[in-house]
Amino acid sequence: AISCLVRESMHMLDGLVENRTLVRPQRATTDTHGATHAVFWLSRFLGYDFCPRIANLGRRRFFRPKGAGSFRNIEPLFERDPVDLEIIVEHWDWMARVAASVQDRRVSASVVLRQIENAPDNDPRAAAAKMLGTVYETMCLMRYLQHPALRREVRRQLNRCEAENDLSSFVNFGERGIFRCGDLNYVVDKAQCQSLVMNAIVVVNT
Repeated sequence: AISCLVRESMHMLDGLVENRTLVRPQRATTDTHGATHAVFWLSRFLGYDFCPRIANLGRRRFFRPKGAGSFRNIEPLFERDPVDLEIIVEHWDWMARVAASVQDRRVSASVVLRQIENAPDNDPRAAAAKMLGTVYETMCLMRYLQHPALRREVRRQLNRCEAENDLSSFVNFGERGIFRCGDLNYVVDKAQCQSLVMNAIVVVNT
């Protein structure tokens, strides 16, 4: 059970790291709300191609390294502030160690992401992680704009998630799935009962 105030993308990586099935996902997808720079960084370091469905594409901007110069025809698409690669290189080993700790389940991805998102502006490590995330975001944006097949695949993945939400609403006929109190044991019990019924339906249909 997670708070409604927390970005789901932080816990998406928890689910991927804790995956014990034979399925080995390679691409992770969320909606635009989940597309933070920190998630782009940690997803790539954990070996997942994070490619969210991006709304308002006309407002999105690319990021370029410092000293890269201008790009003819697409110059207006770039942010004015360039990416400082020296900061990324300086803290690369730290970022790799953090990702390894998440992979080894010594710390959860959601805890790491929450700390980076809430870090003060003068924290150089958090700044390096976010800055590297902007690089991966730019790479994702360029592929997303170029390849209609990728956009269709991302939309198909998210439609699966929405279908699961529809199934959840159907299963939750009692109190419409609303948690009537804030007791954690009550919330977890209700959520696990819902998961049990939903998984049973999936198994029968499969």
